[in-house]
Amino acid sequence: MELRKILNKTLINYKEKQLSRGETVTIEKSFLQKEELNDFAARTKQPALKIISHAYKLILPSLKTYVTMDIDPSPLILSNPKKPIIYIPNHLSNLDSLILGTELYNNKFPYPIMAAGDNLFVNKIIDSIFKSFGAFKLKRSKQDGDYFNILQAYIKTNLEEGQSLLYFPEGTRSRDGNLGNFKRGMTKFILKTYFENKNSQNIDDILFVPIGLAYSRVPEDVRFSKNKKSNAEKINLIKDFFDFRKDKIVNYMHIGKSISLNDFFNDNLDLQGHLGKAVKDLSKYLKQELSKTIPILQQDIYYSAIAHCLESSKTDTIYLKNLRKRVNEICVRLYDSYSPKLLKAKEGMGDFLLRLHERELLFNGQITIKIKNKKIMEYYSNKLSSFYENHKLDNEDK
Repeated sequence: MELRKILNKTLINYKEKQLSRGETVTIEKSFLQKEELNDFAARTKQPALKIISHAYKLILPSLKTYVTMDIDPSPLILSNPKKPIIYIPNHLSNLDSLILGTELYNNKFPYPIMAAGDNLFVNKIIDSIFKSFGAFKLKRSKQDGDYFNILQAYIKTNLEEGQSLLYFPEGTRSRDGNLGNFKRGMTKFILKTYFENKNSQNIDDILFVPIGLAYSRVPEDVRFSKNKKSNAEKINLIKDFFDFRKDKIVNYMHIGKSISLNDFFNDNLDLQGHLGKAVKDLSKYLKQELSKTIPILQQDIYYSAIAHCLESSKTDTIYLKNLRKRVNEICVRLYDSYSPKLLKAKEGMGDFLLRLHERELLFNGQITIKIKNKKIMEYYSNKLSSFYENHKLDNEDK
């Protein structure tokens, strides 16, 4: 649907909702909401998508991405305008949106509009680029009801028109390596639209598609290990981009099976009509499903083993024979309890230790290794701990 029609229909949906609540929509208020909408709405442009899909390998020459998927038989199964797609990836880096948008476009998945924090829209040029790429601006600092109402109307309009949506349910990049708690604001907007359309012909269903992301090295890992409360500051965005170009980074992206809201609520009939509980329970379920989708790399086993050895030895020196023993124990647990298919990017322990030695995160000796940055080890080891925790919760529910 054309942008102008999306914006006009959004304003109509907004006014109808306000009037149904008995609120007066003045000309001045209508003008302000139109200005607000124009400021945050995405302006996806096909030429921009084509350019970035071909150019991003040149922009980031050292980045390699491997995409796997559980979708069968092809992404075209998701191309139903009456079943809009909600992509829900985990969030690790400022690179995530670029990789997700490009790979979804190149693999011919329905292309989404993408929620992005307003702190990333640092100037008019970046604002234009991001919106052309399909990003719409989330104003985190703005908490007034009118803003949320126009945003709700915007989400509703796009979904009713079959437009796919991507948002990071954690709300921000993980600062500690764990899969964070899910924010419920966007999920609430989506469920409102779903329930309002149950008896209409606009939407037959809504499908959530979890996307698991993993990196051989999260570009911002050192910064996060130093300050877990750090924000995506405006002044770091351009610097990050040039830093990313220098690093040899491999990204792994796994697209999971779609989750139907019709199926979810047919299995949970007591949730229908109880929005608050529905949002809470759906968020919990989506987090468990996303956790299963995040690729488990061989390096995650090594990081987890190092963290365990550090805790056991109470020193920063680890004997390699003890590390190998712990690695084998973790591998047995993963293979027995889960699936060998979880393990992506198999890497020998020697190569892994050499890579960390070159980054000056540890000293690699013949008999022992000496850890120089324990916080980095903790950051990466938390990923496997989070995986175990979410699978434990899933098993308890069953």
